[in-house]
Amino acid sequence: MNDKELEDKVEQLRNKMYTLYLDDPLNPQVVEVSQSLDSLLNELDFRKNKSKPKQQIVPKVNSLR
Repeated sequence: MNDKELEDKVEQLRNKMYTLYLDDPLNPQVVEVSQSLDSLLNELDFRKNKSKPKQQIVPKVNSLR
């Protein structure tokens, strides 16, 4: 699945979860869809962060002057 397909699937699940919640907030499927959505969002985040260059953090050193 490419990034665009993954984003489409995220939007699809988001809409499904919202619809289920509006119909019945206590429906156990709301949690199931939410967990699936979380997994897809994590995958999308991983892919987007993987392509970014790592930023090196250099600590500040206080001088004793």
